[in-house]
Amino acid sequence: PDLVPSRSMLVSRISPAPRRAMSRAQVTASRPVFLRPPWLNTSQPGPIGAPLPTDRIVAHLDALLGKASVDGAMDFAHAIMTTDTYPKVVMESFEIRGIDTSIVGVCKGSGMIRPNMATMLGLVMTDANCDEEILKSIFDEAVKRSFNRITVDGDMSTNDTVMLAHTRDRSLPLIEGLYTDFYDRLKSKMIKVFEEMARLPCEVEYASEF
Repeated sequence: PDLVPSRSMLVSRISPAPRRAMSRAQVTASRPVFLRPPWLNTSQPGPIGAPLPTDRIVAHLDALLGKASVDGAMDFAHAIMTTDTYPKVVMESFEIRGIDTSIVGVCKGSGMIRPNMATMLGLVMTDANCDEEILKSIFDEAVKRSFNRITVDGDMSTNDTVMLAHTRDRSLPLIEGLYTDFYDRLKSKMIKVFEEMARLPCEVEYASEF
């Protein structure tokens, strides 16, 4: 898996869209929060090839950004539901020198079987104060131990996505170097979030095993 630079996410519950349409929404959403598009990643579930209502998305971006909240994980999970029977959110935190570092995961859907090649999305956010090398190391192992073990009758979707957004709160204690005590705590909690998230979408496919 690839770890791409990301500080925010624009997620619709519409199908994967033509690149030009999604790029327009991405650029428009980036401006009010002073992010260039590479730092704002996009993702869309649903039937492949259906047109994206870009004008409607762009028209509502200001209102959407106005509702942004540090406590908005559950609202986010509700907003991206399609066939899901409940919102899927996983939260973990751990202390470093008495200060909490947080990890929040939101996911939806599963596989590519029902309905109409639906797409699974796994979106994880952390404010951990560490560099990209540390997150890359943890991300690779967490995905291998969770989402990359999911299969539905041997099928895979071309658009299943797992994304990690790093908001990095530099006021938190610094996690320096691989295989330190603080690194081990972050890794343990991150893998726990990924493994729990990978279990949650299985209800969409009526899975009986994990």
